Amino acid sequence: MTQEAGKGYDLGKFNLPPARGVNVPQAATKPEPIAKLNDLALAREGLSRVTFPGRPGKDSLGLDRPDEESMLVRGIPDHIIKQIESSFRTSGREAVLSFGHYVGAIQGLELMDSKGIAHLKKLAHGFAEADNPREFFAESIQPFLKNLTMKARF
Repeated sequence: MTQEAGKGYDLGKFNLPPARGVNVPQAATKPEPIAKLNDLALAREGLSRVTFPGRPGKDSLGLDRPDEESMLVRGIPDHIIKQIESSFRTSGREAVLSFGHYVGAIQGLELMDSKGIAHLKKLAHGFAEADNPREFFAESIQPFLKNLTMKARF
């Protein structure tokens, strides 16, 4: 009697009783969640997901940008920093346009209060007027965004 390498006998065909002292696994059941968090509690922790409209045009690598970007609310500041740094690969003007896009998206999604939006607009204006946009970004915008904790507003 020959067998292929790696294959054994299929004992499931024999309908044998379980061996003594061996626990037979029961059918898998999903455990009930310990606590269910509602959307508001998740939003307070920055765990809610938002969808931003994508910027039109191509990115720094010449690829079409996605139509929309989806991310956790608390990850928005880091995402904006990465996108502006990526835009600097193309030009300072592209970085300014990128920041303006995110300021408008944050305002449209009402992720900040009016004072925060006003400060972002002031930074965007200063960024557009700066002689050295990369320096302005490093000294003004990046520290502001790193200290920012965004929360979904209801």
